[in-house]
Amino acid sequence: MNTGGLPLSSHKKEVVHPYVREDLAETKYIPLYAWTQAVLGLSGRDIEERAAYIRRLRWFEDPVIRDALIAFCSTPPDTRREVGRYQPFADIANRAFELAKGNLPNVPDSYPIHDICVVRNDPKSIQRIPQHEMGADRSPDLLFIRGADKWKLEGSKPKRLRWVDIMAWLEFKASIKDLMGTFNRESKEYGLHTIDEETLESRDTTPDTTPLKPATTEPTLDEKVSSKVGSKRSSTKRKSLEYSLSDGRVDAKVQSGGYALETAACTYGTRYSCLGIIFDNDIMSPWYYDAAGYVSVNQSLSLLSDFPKVMAILVGFACLSHEKWGAIPPAISPPASAPYPTHFPPESLRDHSFDMMHPTSKRSVRVTLTKSLFTQYNLVGRRTFLYDIETNTVISKDPLVVKLSYQVVTRKAEHVVLAIAKKAKVEHLPEVHMWGDLWTMSDGIRQIFYDVSSEMSEDKEGPGVATYEDRTLRALVYTRYRPLKELFSKSCDLVLVMVDQMLDCLHDLRYKAKILHRDISCNNIMYEIRDGREYFILIDYDLAIVVTDDGEPSAAASSKHRTGTLPFMAFELLQEMRDPGYGSKAPRIRHRLRHDLESMLYVSLWSSTSMPDAEDKKLRKEIVEYLTKWEKESIGSVADVKSALIMEPVMIDSVPFPPTSEFLRPAFRNWVTLLREARIQWSTHCRRIQSGRSTRSYDMETLNGMITRDTIKKAIKTGFIPGDSSDDEEVPAAVARPRYRLRNPKTSDNVGEDKTLLGGPSTMDRTRRENPKNIVASREKDMPAYVEADAESADERMQTEDVSLLSRKKDIVHPYVREDLDETKHIPLYAWTQAVLGLSGKDIEERAAHIQRLRWFEDPVIRDALITFCSTPPDTRPDLLFIRGADKWKLEGSKPECVRWVDVMAWLELKASVKDLMGILNRERKEYGLHTIDEETLESRDTTPDLSTVSVSAPGGGTSRAGSKYPRGRPDSVNQTRDYDGRSGSQMKSLGYSLSDGRVDAEIQSGSYALDIAAGTYGTRLSCLGIVFENDVMFPWYYDASGYVSVTQGLSLLSDFAKVMAILVGFACLGHEKWGAIPPVISPTASAPYPDSFPPESLKDHGFDMMRPHSTRKVRVTLTNCIFTQYNLVGRRTFLYDIKTNTVIAKKPLVVKLSYQVVTRNPEPVVLDIAKKAKVEHIPEVHMWGDLWKMSDGVRQIFYD
Repeated sequence: MNTGGLPLSSHKKEVVHPYVREDLAETKYIPLYAWTQAVLGLSGRDIEERAAYIRRLRWFEDPVIRDALIAFCSTPPDTRREVGRYQPFADIANRAFELAKGNLPNVPDSYPIHDICVVRNDPKSIQRIPQHEMGADRSPDLLFIRGADKWKLEGSKPKRLRWVDIMAWLEFKASIKDLMGTFNRESKEYGLHTIDEETLESRDTTPDTTPLKPATTEPTLDEKVSSKVGSKRSSTKRKSLEYSLSDGRVDAKVQSGGYALETAACTYGTRYSCLGIIFDNDIMSPWYYDAAGYVSVNQSLSLLSDFPKVMAILVGFACLSHEKWGAIPPAISPPASAPYPTHFPPESLRDHSFDMMHPTSKRSVRVTLTKSLFTQYNLVGRRTFLYDIETNTVISKDPLVVKLSYQVVTRKAEHVVLAIAKKAKVEHLPEVHMWGDLWTMSDGIRQIFYDVSSEMSEDKEGPGVATYEDRTLRALVYTRYRPLKELFSKSCDLVLVMVDQMLDCLHDLRYKAKILHRDISCNNIMYEIRDGREYFILIDYDLAIVVTDDGEPSAAASSKHRTGTLPFMAFELLQEMRDPGYGSKAPRIRHRLRHDLESMLYVSLWSSTSMPDAEDKKLRKEIVEYLTKWEKESIGSVADVKSALIMEPVMIDSVPFPPTSEFLRPAFRNWVTLLREARIQWSTHCRRIQSGRSTRSYDMETLNGMITRDTIKKAIKTGFIPGDSSDDEEVPAAVARPRYRLRNPKTSDNVGEDKTLLGGPSTMDRTRRENPKNIVASREKDMPAYVEADAESADERMQTEDVSLLSRKKDIVHPYVREDLDETKHIPLYAWTQAVLGLSGKDIEERAAHIQRLRWFEDPVIRDALITFCSTPPDTRPDLLFIRGADKWKLEGSKPECVRWVDVMAWLELKASVKDLMGILNRERKEYGLHTIDEETLESRDTTPDLSTVSVSAPGGGTSRAGSKYPRGRPDSVNQTRDYDGRSGSQMKSLGYSLSDGRVDAEIQSGSYALDIAAGTYGTRLSCLGIVFENDVMFPWYYDASGYVSVTQGLSLLSDFAKVMAILVGFACLGHEKWGAIPPVISPTASAPYPDSFPPESLKDHGFDMMRPHSTRKVRVTLTNCIFTQYNLVGRRTFLYDIKTNTVIAKKPLVVKLSYQVVTRNPEPVVLDIAKKAKVEHIPEVHMWGDLWKMSDGVRQIFYD
């Protein structure tokens, strides 16, 4: 988020964008196998099969895995020391990747991202892009990166990774839980020595050496484990564990959501989606993030009790191609010199290109992206990003940019709105040259989430189905204009000129073209020089609507997300959003012109304070601290600031203006006074209606003429505040007469005069002396219960692309993350893996069977990592990432670098609570015929387990349910186990994972990661993936512009080890498409093809074709510099690039706006055309437009199917 010349505030990790919490609340929780089906392409059967192989191959006994498991489980149960589990789990994952190659069903000898690896990142923070430098520090615990990046973290001077380097992440949370006890119980079931929990040495009893079947023998059908999520065994039964996660889950979810947000915002549009994994102690939850929201699982897996399944899932991650790692949809293709997946993830979309149709010639134009100009700080929503472009034909004499964003398909397209405005002769509009939809979410993983989860659900509209709002990746090429910062950083002399022109534009849009813009922000106002003077342009009509003469929306709501940009939203709209029950208590507030006019106050205030250079360090700090309040942890806090600014006369005098803009304070004082008096009149009117003393109609559009273009201009210029002369009702004396307020704000007489003008020492005056928060309550309780309805239900989300004043705290979450998390579609685990990983339940079962047969659980790396995992105390920092090995170096060495969101393929978020993971691990080890681990010493116990009852088949044989469902709201059941005596045969006991005591935190964190990936990858990611581990139970998540998709079942890393490994391998097997690459309609350059060059640093040099309007010729649009990336995941996720075209489109430079738009919404060019026809000024010129891709063509449709 850009704040002009301001210095950095405190970079606190606990600060999370408020949207993250909102998006997290909208998370779709789906069955685990629905998640793995969609993201990893692994069905429940696939995971079960791989888990069976993992068990047969004795991974649990592998020395590396065993030692790592011991180290994992032996970490003391201290919430500040979960760091001890990071490296052991990374060792387990990397060992699993090596063991799986060519040894598990459908796992190749080389992964699509051939050098995929998991590396420890914490405590190093990820490097943000300069545009969002003011964001919070983010330090995922573990990362999926390419091996080529691993060097950045190594050596004596390790570097920080960038978000563009990260494929995914893992976040761990630890609490007091006996992991070593669990480990030893698992060891006994594997026929292994237990580990002494004090010495960590193997206990001395000698295990029965009855040999298991050779690792080379493939399991027969009746030996293959079930596709049931988690562990439900009879025969060699394990103890039944109920995982209680209340003590850590919320933080992990929020942190992961923050990572997703940074990935989206800091990867220059290169990521369509991102992935994360959260571990709560040993419980794993995978997460998926994209512009549609978060997707996680409603069932989980234990690293110990579900060890084969967890390994199967981890291998599923390794098997992901660039598409599943979140690469921007293939409509935007990388350059031939850097194809995907070889060059995935890219640093940006530079040199990526796509085709558009010129609207006039109808010829195809190849658009090539060059420099990234802007990336919206957003994950869920439009996620706009801009690039300079080149085209293969002349489109315009001016430089062009392309705006790329994920738009709701039902929303009226921007070029349509602009056409309306242009026809109405509105001025100050941008010039649009081309437009088009490149790809839709329904063509990708989101549809897979929906499809698979609906197949697994009896209720097709139930909570376990990953429903989503379809979005299209929309490209809009328009003339390049200059940002406000370029003008106001030098002087604020023209701030009021901007206000004057924008008031005219907004007025003409409403009354000439019947259009409401609804997203006034600093980034949406630009300028150019015309006839030697500054001419301001109002851009971005994604959220604009066409209204009737009375201000009623002319069409039903086309998007369910919020409208506006948080710091600039009108107080009335924020006040409605702050109350969760507001919508049920009264009809919605309708967005009106007065709300846009109020937003102009906040835009001009923001520009006047944040953009000028302030040399005084103390003043700079005051400015940062003040503007930080405009976007804090909650929407309510922002609403409080707005209310205090308007209702408290002294508040405007406390705003810290730089010296160069101090002269504007009187004008702003007059403006807020006008708003204050308008609200007083409105409150008085409401009280009179309630008391039956008034039946007069009231003009809601202008608050009875108080808030109009002309009254604002007059108030700013003269201080005149109009009264309501048309109404016979009593009005305060202050409103009934003119007032001139251009006085020195620092004299005490002014304050006294304010009190006199407001009626003396009245109740209203006393209210003004109260705390600002009390003002909100006292004002709002006077409002009527029948506030006008808004026909547009919850609409497009607020952008936050130009705000970066958050103190960098990990626990501050963007409100959209919680909102999107609430909307998460929870689908069956195998539906998720089928859609994302391409692994059906059968695939996972098969791989898990191989993993068991290959004895991964016994692999030394995995074993030691599991032990460490189970024995590590809880901690609260971010966890693991999927990245390319080429980026791993950033996290290594003495001075590791910060990984960027564009480097992240997916993530794992781990949450730990009080759970005996070591006990679970030991039970699993017993089933593998291994020594148990002493929970104190972490050494293998020498007792000899009896292998006579150990099955050679994978644990969990039986039906093919994925993992174990966790019952929401189940009482805490830490360390509670069911009786497990009387084992017989090869079946193990059922584990019931209860996640009520920690799930939200991990999901919010994972949602934050998805949001950050969407906002920090320069539009390169269509979606993203995450894995949440609650202790040992794994939940995969999928995120894109339509929302979140997770699973209704989880798998235990311990009890379902083989399945988890199969799923992780499924991740590793993903191509760039499944890693979230932008839809293939935007193609990378031939020199940097996917997946070799995935993830890209941006979409620079990516290209796509568009059709010129009124022409049959295609124009090749090539993205150059990323101009803007919306800080959003679920929603439009707009991103803008400068562009080049293969033919001349316009004389001026062009940009393309790409966004994931609701397919039913009026395209922006249509809206602009309406405005243009209405002769509205100050609207941008649109040259081309077009839809490149639809979500229904991707994973989303697979989810649905």
